[in-house]
Amino acid sequence: MPGDQRLGAMLRQMREAANLTLAAVAHQAGCAESLISSVETGRRRLQPWLADRMDGLYGTGGAISALLAASTNSGTEARGGGAHAVRTRRETDNPPRGCRHRHRPGHADGPNAGGEGHDAGLAP
Repeated sequence: MPGDQRLGAMLRQMREAANLTLAAVAHQAGCAESLISSVETGRRRLQPWLADRMDGLYGTGGAISALLAASTNSGTEARGGGAHAVRTRRETDNPPRGCRHRHRPGHADGPNAGGEGHDAGLAP
């Protein structure tokens, strides 16, 4: 699933401006270094849960999530889904295989066990 090379290049610039390594970002975001690298090079699509974490790490105040939402909405409209298309769990924030699930809020062994997870409020 290809990602956005321009967005990836911006993310790499933000990471480097924050003097963070791939390893540091991956550790703090709770995923594999290869995922961060793949998103930055455009080989993988940025997912909403990772955009939220990057916003926090880079101190962008939600700008990364907003860019992702804008690119997602324009892609949805191009496919005929419109801005109000219902997204499935698979299309939104299920973490990819390279991520460790213990970081997920609401996960049984996570730090916020019992809270709302990534799937809260999504269509089944």
